[in-house]
Amino acid sequence: MSSLCRVSLALALALVVAAEGAAAEPLRVCAEPDNLPFSDHRDRGFELETASLLAADLGRPLQVVYVAQRTHDFLRTTINAGVCDALMGVPAGFDRLATTRPWYRSSYVAVSRRQEALVASFDDTRLRALAIGVAGRGTPPALALARHGVIDNVRTYSLFEPRRVVQDVDAGAIDVAFVWGPFGGWEAAQARHPLSVAEIASDGPEPVAFEIAIGVRKGNEALLQALDSALTRNRAAIADILARWHLPPGG
Repeated sequence: MSSLCRVSLALALALVVAAEGAAAEPLRVCAEPDNLPFSDHRDRGFELETASLLAADLGRPLQVVYVAQRTHDFLRTTINAGVCDALMGVPAGFDRLATTRPWYRSSYVAVSRRQEALVASFDDTRLRALAIGVAGRGTPPALALARHGVIDNVRTYSLFEPRRVVQDVDAGAIDVAFVWGPFGGWEAAQARHPLSVAEIASDGPEPVAFEIAIGVRKGNEALLQALDSALTRNRAAIADILARWHLPPGG
């Protein structure tokens, strides 16, 4: 074999190895370690199932970076610091990241154990006579209830304890819980008693339904476009994942 052939063969092999290395680069996703139905440290949750589906579609292994998302500098210290490549659940159009097209839509819901306590709007007069739970003081349900003068019979839970609100409905401690749809649907499915879940219609300035996208660092157009394409190709499979994790329709 001539020297030129040997050089050409070595170069070709190097290019193959480089291509395989690039193809095997993991898709790194930051996720909460205890936040079902979204994610947990056992790699469960609809966000992680969807991330795994997309990573496989792109020919990349999934690497989950578990980190609590409760600090004010979360974006700066994680995705914008290069710790991970993507966040699976950010509002579509979120201005601090580049976002894909929405991959699901959900709304706040009312969860009730008793049919007579099931409401579908914040102007329902029955709300004044019910024991109500909301997660977080500044959430759309809390603001809408206050706007209607429903205050004294509202128990406010920590923003980080939406599951506990639904669990208290199941236990009979409160009549109705207003929570973000994925939490409501999932916790209702785990409850000891049959619970009803109803989407809440907005009757004022507070938005109650949101489109959710995947967020990547600004400037990472290659990954953004790849994820958008993968979302389109896997639309039906993603819908099945959301249904399995009991996400209510998003209004």
